[in-house]
Amino acid sequence: MNTYIVLFAYEQLKISIFLSGILLVISEVSGTVGRVAWGIISDRLFEGKRVVILMIISIITALASTSAAVITSAPFWVMVPITALFGFAASGFNGIWMNLASELVPKEQAGISSGISITLGSAGAIIIPPLFGLIVDKTGQFSSGWFLITGMMFIVFTLLTALSIMNKKNNFVI
Repeated sequence: MNTYIVLFAYEQLKISIFLSGILLVISEVSGTVGRVAWGIISDRLFEGKRVVILMIISIITALASTSAAVITSAPFWVMVPITALFGFAASGFNGIWMNLASELVPKEQAGISSGISITLGSAGAIIIPPLFGLIVDKTGQFSSGWFLITGMMFIVFTLLTALSIMNKKNNFVI
């Protein structure tokens, strides 16, 4: 999202380059707030149930990316809450994800679990933006790229659901 929000806002929505840049700032600040807020939400409201929080984050991200996909024209003020929500979820999930990675395994395997998790996450950060760009270039529409993100969130949600079911069978609450 952060890679393409400026181009999307400037090229498709015809928002000035300055205000498009402000959307990037809004996304980044929202992601920073999200990292802290999701931790508080997870610990205080959901008793540390990280999978549920990641499921909520995947739903919010899917809704925000779908919103971006269907918008063909919008003023800056319409994009502010969408961008803020998108950043809050899509850029704010990291702390919850890393805690979950270390909590899913015995304590002596927490380091390797975190390492594998961050390696896979970093691979996604390297692969997805160029794929998003290629899709936009081939289709000529940003909506195709945003729908890619939505589709990925459906996959994430499905995997988290399977993880939750597996853990309930093993009486392990996460």
